[in-house]
Amino acid sequence: MTNPTHVFRPAVQSIGASRWLTAWVVVAVALLVVSLGGARDFSHIDEHRYAEVSRVMAAPGGDWLVPHLNGAVYHDKPPLFFWIAASAQRLGIALPAAAILPSQLGAAAALLAVFGIARRLAGLEAALASLVLLASGVRFASFAGRANLDALLTGFVAVSLYAYIRGDEANERTASRGWYAIACLAAGLGVLVKGPLAIAIPALAIAASRLLEGRARSFVSVWVPAAFALALLPVALWLPAAGAHAGSDYVARIVMRHAVEHSLGLVAHGGAPLDYLRIFPVAFLPGAVLLPAAFATLSWRRPLARADAFPLAWFCGGILLLSLFPVKRHHYLMPIYPGAALFAARLATRDVGRRLGERRIARVLLAAGRFAIAALGAALGVALLLAALLSWFGVDPSAVIQAPSRAAKGAATWQLVVAASSQTIALGVALGIASLAGMLLAVAPGSRSRRAAGLAVIALAATLVQARVIEPILEPGREKRAFLESVAARIADGAVADYGGMHFAANWVLRRDVVPLLGDGNSAERFLAESATRPAFLLADRANLDRKGIPAGVHPIVEWPRALAPDLVLLGSQER
Repeated sequence: MTNPTHVFRPAVQSIGASRWLTAWVVVAVALLVVSLGGARDFSHIDEHRYAEVSRVMAAPGGDWLVPHLNGAVYHDKPPLFFWIAASAQRLGIALPAAAILPSQLGAAAALLAVFGIARRLAGLEAALASLVLLASGVRFASFAGRANLDALLTGFVAVSLYAYIRGDEANERTASRGWYAIACLAAGLGVLVKGPLAIAIPALAIAASRLLEGRARSFVSVWVPAAFALALLPVALWLPAAGAHAGSDYVARIVMRHAVEHSLGLVAHGGAPLDYLRIFPVAFLPGAVLLPAAFATLSWRRPLARADAFPLAWFCGGILLLSLFPVKRHHYLMPIYPGAALFAARLATRDVGRRLGERRIARVLLAAGRFAIAALGAALGVALLLAALLSWFGVDPSAVIQAPSRAAKGAATWQLVVAASSQTIALGVALGIASLAGMLLAVAPGSRSRRAAGLAVIALAATLVQARVIEPILEPGREKRAFLESVAARIADGAVADYGGMHFAANWVLRRDVVPLLGDGNSAERFLAESATRPAFLLADRANLDRKGIPAGVHPIVEWPRALAPDLVLLGSQER
C-alpha cells in the first residue's frame, strides 16, 4: 500500500522522546483496570454463564477445543475469552477474578492503543485527553471490570487499528507490511472472541478514513484480499478442528446462529434503527458532552487531515455499521468508544484550538461541555460528602439491605449508598474532595492545560465512584453468590436444580457441572420425582416463584432478602 508520509503531523517525529512518560501511562492504565475490577463480583446474567464455561474448560479433563456449559456443547460464542479465563484458573487465579481478567486485559489494550494512536496523529495532549475520555466513559469503565466479551473484543479492535496506523506511517515496506499483518491478526483474534464484527469495524474505519483523506485509489491492490484472508486465519485454524471434534452441527450453529441469525436480529435483542443515537450519548458520558464542540470544529474540505478523518471514520462509521443491523444492545457499542474518545480528544490539539478561535459556535459548545463536567464534579463531591455525613450519624446497613418488608425493597438507591461500609465511605469522601478540587480547577481562570486537568480529575473520580463505591453496593450478583455459599452445606450432595433466576451461578459456586434448568412447574415435579431417593432442592428468585408457583413436594427453607432485586429462595423436599 502507498505510504503518504505528507499527511502525518510533526508530532510523529517526537515519538521517541518521553519514554518515561509512556512507562508511567502503562503503569497508570494497569492500576486503573485493576481498580475497576478489584471490587467487582458477577451481576449480569452473562457473567455467570461465561464464568461457568471457563470453569468447566479449566477443570481436569476439560475440553479446550469446544466450550461446554451445563453438560452440553456451548454453541453461542467462540472460545478465546474462555481460553484466557481458563488459563488464568489453571495458573491459580480463582473465580470471579479469572473470568474478569480477559476484560481487564482488553480494556488495558484499548486504552494503550488509543493513547498510541492519538499521540501519533495529534500529539501528547490529545493522547492524554483520549486516554482520560475513554477510561472515564460510563459503559467502558463498567464493562472493563465485568466478565464479558465486549471489553476483550474492544481491545483487539483497538490494537488492530493501532497496528494499521503504525504500518501506514512506516517508511520501510517490510516494516509496513509487518504492522499490517499484526493489524489483520489482531482483528482475526477478535473474531475468536465475538465474531466477524472484529474485522468489520476496523475495515470500515480504515476504508472510510482513506476515503476522507483522498486515498481511495489505495484500495486497488492485491494486498486488500490478502489482508482479509490473513484476518480470517485464526478462525480458519480453529473452526475446522472444532467441527471435526464436535461435529458439523456445531460449525453450522456457531456460524449461522451466532454470526448470521444473531446479527440479523432473528434470535433476540432486536431494536429500532436509531436506538444507538439515543443510547450512545448516555453510555459515553462524560465525554459525550464534548462531542458537539468536536463536530463544530471539523473542517469539511476534502481531503481531511488524518487526525480528523481517522477518528471520524472509526466513531461515525462504527455507529452507522451497528445501526444497520437489527440487533441492538448497549454493550455492542464498546468497540466504538475508542473512536469517540479520539474524536473528542482533537479539542486538545493546536489545529483545533485555532479553529475554536475562528468559530463562535464551537467555543460556545466547548464552554457548555466544560461547565457540564464541572457541574458533575460539584454534584458528585457534594453527594459523596453528604452521604458520608449521614452515614456518620448512623444508618444500619442491615436495616436497608436485609429488611424483609416490601417497603425496604422500595428504598431509594440513595439509602443503599448511605449504608455502605466505612471503608467504602472513606473512599467516597476522598473521591468527593478530589471531584470538588477538579471542579475548582475546571472553572477557575487559568491556562487551558489547568482546566483540562480539572476536567480529567472529575472524569476519573466519577469512574472510580461508579466502580468502587456505587456498583459494589447496588449489584445483586454479590448477594447471589453469598446466598449460594450460605446454603451450600445444607444442600451438600443433594439434587439441585435452577427453577429460575440463578443464571448458572449455582454451577460455579456449588461446583456442579450440571444444574438442570426447569422452565415450569411440571418439569420441576418431574425432577423431584426422579430425585425421590435423596434430598432435592430448587433454587429460584421470588419473581419466578410468583410466576410459576411452588411445585408440590417442596417448601421454602431459606429466603435471602435483596433490596434492589427479587428475594432468592431455596426450596427443599425436606429439612437437612
